[in-house]
Amino acid sequence: MSYPNLNQPNAVENTILGISAIQIGTVRNDQFLGSNNGNIFDAKSGDDNLYGGDSRDILNGNTGNDFVSGGSGDDILFGDEGNDIILGNLGNDLIFGGKGNDSINSREGNDIVYGNRNDDFIDGGKDDDTLFGGKGDDIILGSEGDDYLFGNQGTDTICGGEGNDFISGNEAADILGGCEGNDTIYGGEDNDTLTGCQGDDILYGDLGNDSLIGGSGNDIFVLQAGRGFDIIGDFTLGQDSIALTGGLSFSQLGITQNTQGTLIKNVLTGEDLGVMIGVSANAITSANFRLI
Repeated sequence: MSYPNLNQPNAVENTILGISAIQIGTVRNDQFLGSNNGNIFDAKSGDDNLYGGDSRDILNGNTGNDFVSGGSGDDILFGDEGNDIILGNLGNDLIFGGKGNDSINSREGNDIVYGNRNDDFIDGGKDDDTLFGGKGDDIILGSEGDDYLFGNQGTDTICGGEGNDFISGNEAADILGGCEGNDTIYGGEDNDTLTGCQGDDILYGDLGNDSLIGGSGNDIFVLQAGRGFDIIGDFTLGQDSIALTGGLSFSQLGITQNTQGTLIKNVLTGEDLGVMIGVSANAITSANFRLI
């Protein structure tokens, strides 16, 4: 995964100063410069640059491949159509990528970002952000802070970064990593790969046949009947645990050895729930399980 170059404003043909509260663009490539009083900019067509000022601005790139930079206020930023670059900068911003393959970094503040359609790159930057990928195959980075990260539709790649993050892949086969911190990771639908990395993480594959790797720390792997077969890649005895949910209890389980490790089965239904790779079934007791 390569980090996109976000320092790419467009070459412009016209400059519009924020001397009025509402400014409308032209068909050319315009540059909008915000004031200290708060501006509403609608760039219309063209590949435009929009810069907010020190107050709360509303910036809409509209059509074209636009560069939208929010300034220091609590801004509302729209990329709209085209492949846009959107920077939240300071403040608690609300950002919408719109159509196109957008590159977004909300930077500082507790921001809310919607990638919307197509394949987006979203970086929450500092502080506690809520990021939604939307449709398309998105890359989402929580970076610093305690973030809420949602892939939504598409085959997404999500990394929580620093902080204690909540991560949900939702639809499609996603690659989800907690990275640093004590993270909670939900795979959602389809066959997902969940990696806790550092910290004490909770990994719930949910629907589909998922791969769960806790990494370092005291990790919890969640199993539920009727949700698919999960492969637990690095269960550490005396450190990690299996959480049973949805009415599942230890008395319903069959613990047997297979060629991979310890197979966990629901003896009431015959459903295979998961396997703990490289773990001897003789070492597994009820102490390795908990109910949630």
